[in-house]
Amino acid sequence: SSGINAEYGSTTTFTCVVHSGQYPSSSPDVTKTMIMTTLTFGVTGVNAETESDTSAVVSCVINGLTQALDAVSWTDDSGSPLTSDTTNYVISAGSFSDSSHSQTTTLTVTAGVSTDTPYSCVVKSDEWIVTGHGTPVVLNVFAVTLDDETVVTASEQLLTCRITGISQAVLQGQLAEQVTVDMTSAHVF
Repeated sequence: SSGINAEYGSTTTFTCVVHSGQYPSSSPDVTKTMIMTTLTFGVTGVNAETESDTSAVVSCVINGLTQALDAVSWTDDSGSPLTSDTTNYVISAGSFSDSSHSQTTTLTVTAGVSTDTPYSCVVKSDEWIVTGHGTPVVLNVFAVTLDDETVVTASEQLLTCRITGISQAVLQGQLAEQVTVDMTSAHVF
């Protein structure tokens, strides 16, 4: 009914009572209760961060389902379809979860990339009459370099590594392009 104001996953109880107007002395009223769970279709892209040229996984979570998606594919930033192979990409449609009314599809970028790279998961759901619904996800990459240091074990040392390629990372409570690691409690062999 259009008068129901419900959110995703909310439940509303309806009661149907049947009473005979023609035969009032017949058996007692019949009461049936129905619980309706409201589902809303939605796709959420899950971005990932990884070190440059390292295998990584991005995903899309599709909510509001009562059955598995009819098709899943992935595209690059130009809209060209990606194919699942073990050299560059592995595509998984994922499995439908009846308990969460969702399905998670993944794209594993096996060869890794050296720059931030956008992709799109494209889903088809006959249940929701959705065809070719694309949702963007981004594989963000960074690089880690170490400053070579010669250290002695007799005194406290400070080793530094540089993390580059991070546009919005919060490290140790602040926006940082350089992170220092205190190795005083580390064991040196």
